[in-house]
Amino acid sequence: MDPLSRLLILLNPQTYNCGGMNLGAASAIQFPRHDGLKCYAVISGDAWLSVDEVPDLVHLKTGECFLLPKGRPFCLVGRQDNILAAHPGAEAVQCGTIATYSGGGQCLLVGAHYAFSTMQAVMLLDLLPPIVHLQNASDNISLCWTLQRMTEELHHPQLGGVVVAHSLARMMLVQALRVHINDSDRNNLGGQRLRPAAD
Repeated sequence: MDPLSRLLILLNPQTYNCGGMNLGAASAIQFPRHDGLKCYAVISGDAWLSVDEVPDLVHLKTGECFLLPKGRPFCLVGRQDNILAAHPGAEAVQCGTIATYSGGGQCLLVGAHYAFSTMQAVMLLDLLPPIVHLQNASDNISLCWTLQRMTEELHHPQLGGVVVAHSLARMMLVQALRVHINDSDRNNLGGQRLRPAAD
């Protein structure tokens, strides 16, 4: 068994919530501190991300993903200059649905919140920075397919859709971690830290 599979089986991530957000240009949504890890992908449009204690804003574009493994409060805005006008909005996102803010149309994101049932989760989360920004995620065919299927399930709810979305969300996490490890290896940024030695 490969190292990433062994690590994920050990950590046993559970999908706590999955859904989407359709941000309008005037959107400025503040999310509180969270346990576990959040992972989102930009399906269309663009937005800006601010994370507590991280000085720089991150410009999110179509085809990109980001992980938030430290649980810090964060803010998503449709335009960079809206960052000071953020208001709480996390409770509006219902599992298996896409929440629309300020009329939508600026940026569509889908993602999930993962909870970990084992103490060993610290092993994974501590190895990651506050923001893992996957800028070339659109090059990953498997991840693109998963995101497309997840978006379809959320846009067109069907019987059993929440179960399917949760399964796709688990696949999304694995594929996003793969992209991060490959990016880290290419850029010599310490990707080997996520690769436990084989037995």
